[in-house]
Amino acid sequence: MSSDPDWLVHRRVWPRIVEQLRRRIIAAEYQAGSLLPSEGVLCKELQIARNTLRRALTELKQEGLLDTIPSKGWIVAAREHPQQDRYKYEGVARMLRERIQTGLLPPGALVPSEAALRQEFGISRYTARSALAVLEREGLLETKHGKGRYVTRRAPAEIGRPGTSNNRARCPPGSPPYREQHETSRMGS
Repeated sequence: MSSDPDWLVHRRVWPRIVEQLRRRIIAAEYQAGSLLPSEGVLCKELQIARNTLRRALTELKQEGLLDTIPSKGWIVAAREHPQQDRYKYEGVARMLRERIQTGLLPPGALVPSEAALRQEFGISRYTARSALAVLEREGLLETKHGKGRYVTRRAPAEIGRPGTSNNRARCPPGSPPYREQHETSRMGS
């Protein structure tokens, strides 16, 4: 920052902060995909209040130069990778989705276990479970309790369409679809 303290005396400071941070991003002083220094560090460096900094950062976010990651901070938007994953589980889910779409994991195939995913991607059990849960919600996977997770046998065109998921699996006991399913199965036995 300028060593001249008079640069802060004029009415609106935040537009100047926006311009300065924009220049740093364009000059790659802050690399695409990297976290900005913390708000406290930037406030101290720029000699401004946190509210002023947040207003400038919000402006840069609206321009698409920055993004926020909860509990992490401000990240420089990746211009060459607009679909950059915010969290590890999103990246794992994306890679598994690509395997399903390309046929590496064909319909009916057993999906690697949580332990195998942990080892392959170097992730935690929770991250593996979160990635698998995303794919289950999308209708790409189904769980057979005691056996594992499998790629669904539905046509790719059906996947993700409203009304094509197995809603009964998510219904709590006592709700009509659950009751109907189990009453008819008891009658048949």
